[in-house]
Amino acid sequence: MAEKNLSLHDLGQLERDQAFRQHLPTPIEALSAPLRGRSCRRLIALLCLLCAAFVFLRQALLPSRTLSPKPEEFVHGVADTTSGYQNGGLEGSSNDQKEGNVYAKVPLEAHIMSKCPDARLCLQELVVPSMEKISDKVDFQLSFIGKLDPGSDAVECMHGPSECLGNIILLCAERLYPSAILHLGFANCMIGDYTKIPDRDFVEQCALEHGLDFQKINQCASDELDSGAQILRDSVTRSAKAGAAKSCTVRVGGDEWCIIDGGQFKGCKDGKEGISSLVDEVQTRWDKLNDAE
Repeated sequence: MAEKNLSLHDLGQLERDQAFRQHLPTPIEALSAPLRGRSCRRLIALLCLLCAAFVFLRQALLPSRTLSPKPEEFVHGVADTTSGYQNGGLEGSSNDQKEGNVYAKVPLEAHIMSKCPDARLCLQELVVPSMEKISDKVDFQLSFIGKLDPGSDAVECMHGPSECLGNIILLCAERLYPSAILHLGFANCMIGDYTKIPDRDFVEQCALEHGLDFQKINQCASDELDSGAQILRDSVTRSAKAGAAKSCTVRVGGDEWCIIDGGQFKGCKDGKEGISSLVDEVQTRWDKLNDAE
């Protein structure tokens, strides 16, 4: 009985061993399984490499989307925003273009003498603060007051030859640098300490502070045949034709708006004076010019 049990045990064990062996892979299968695994991994790696190469080539072949700034957007190293008292925002042109629309500008002119205390008051207390608010709506111009000699090309200035030279220097700056942020700032610097006009070091310092080339201004002012003396005569003639005899006379849209004389505002339109009144006058005229609702 014990032997039978042993035989049955051995038979069962044998059957289990045979069944186990049936589930074992053949030698070929055992070898090919890891090969298939490695092949799959290589295929996946190859596909990844191909995808990466495709992306790289696509980026390399497509045109760049980086936008370079327009040259005109950077003037003297400062971005031109065409608004406020920014560089380029005070261009001496007759219109302004924004978002495809062209707007007419209001002429704004100050008739002055470069060594006159009222000119300093006019610029510091009226013109410059107003320009900070209306620069994008006006064409600004400085003109000078003097006396023309009908028998010659000579010009007489109230405060002497040094004032005539100061006037010429400021006119040259305006001609060379039409942007009002430059030439008006330079004029304000000069007239702010007008007793030093036309000291070379003083003029050069004001030019440096406002980014102007002193050598170009000096060359213009020294050129009697073409620039300096002639532009002074032209400017004085303009003031005379406009009837501007007092420094400072402010005109808006070609009409006299106010006079500063002896430190006082005189003859101002509708009895109004000061920064807010000038700003309102310009805004009203600008609205009419451009049919603003």
